[in-house]
Amino acid sequence: MSSNEALDQHLPIYEDVEKVHRQYQQAHLYDTLEDVAGEMERQLLQKRLANTLLDTSLTISEEAKVAVEKTKQKLGSDNLDELEEFVESTEKLVDDERSKISKDIQQERIELQKTVEALVRLNEEIKFMRAERLSRLESLLTNWNWERYIDWDEEDSVDERLDKIDEFAGEMRGIFEDASTSVGDELEGTEVQTLVSALLAGEGGVPLTELDATQREALAQSELADHIEISIG
Repeated sequence: MSSNEALDQHLPIYEDVEKVHRQYQQAHLYDTLEDVAGEMERQLLQKRLANTLLDTSLTISEEAKVAVEKTKQKLGSDNLDELEEFVESTEKLVDDERSKISKDIQQERIELQKTVEALVRLNEEIKFMRAERLSRLESLLTNWNWERYIDWDEEDSVDERLDKIDEFAGEMRGIFEDASTSVGDELEGTEVQTLVSALLAGEGGVPLTELDATQREALAQSELADHIEISIG
């Protein structure tokens, strides 16, 4: 038997190995793209939550959304090397988008968290609303484990998930607004009302030099003195 005949007999084995390799490559790319698409959906949900709860105006870049759609369209392509390049570039775009959104949310979340923590302490003093509601909002803002608060279903469509996140975001924002209104009603007509209003408006420390003698005395005698941030202007 010649060497060429021997090679021809073994060629099907090499073809089978190559076929298995290509199938594995394709399956790996599909799994990666599924993860990328899942991360994009997660950022879309997180953005909707932040925009309602934190009053932000976050958006997902059109570049990232278009990249995901284009890569999905290439899933049926026989050119796996080209598909792999598309998946890798899309994965990087989505990862960059995740980092940007997380960074943008961080600052706004911490600001609201400080205000809610102050509301929790105020509530301990004047009991203007149920502590459990404020505690739930405080826990969310502290840990930001927002996904565990929602009753997700694996069969939910993207629109159904968006509806659920919108409902949850509205509920959490409602707690903050109810607390702000309730504490305002509780303190209406008092000398410390202006200070608390400034705190809830996110204006930070109130300059001590802006307080008149009556306000300073009222604050000193108030049970709220330890919970209102005062700065020396």
